[in-house]
Amino acid sequence: MDFTKSDNLVKDVRVATKDGTAHTQSSLLLSARSHHSQQAAKYVRPRGLVVAIGLPAGAYLRAPVFESVIKMITIKGFCIGNPQGHF
Repeated sequence: MDFTKSDNLVKDVRVATKDGTAHTQSSLLLSARSHHSQQAAKYVRPRGLVVAIGLPAGAYLRAPVFESVIKMITIKGFCIGNPQGHF
């Protein structure tokens, strides 16, 4: 799903699932913007996984605490790229 072409990403992801209202099992985030991690926590299913790839130094992942805890969402982040981005 391309977030740049969506007006309501959470709704679009749910519509794209099998029955049109479900949640995804996992989400790969390729953007370091905190708004996108907040959205991913809303459309991933209970016990789902959100993985942020290519986080730059100083980036923040933000997610709604209550919803993330109740749904038992796992959030992981990886710094991948050139060595300058790791320090």
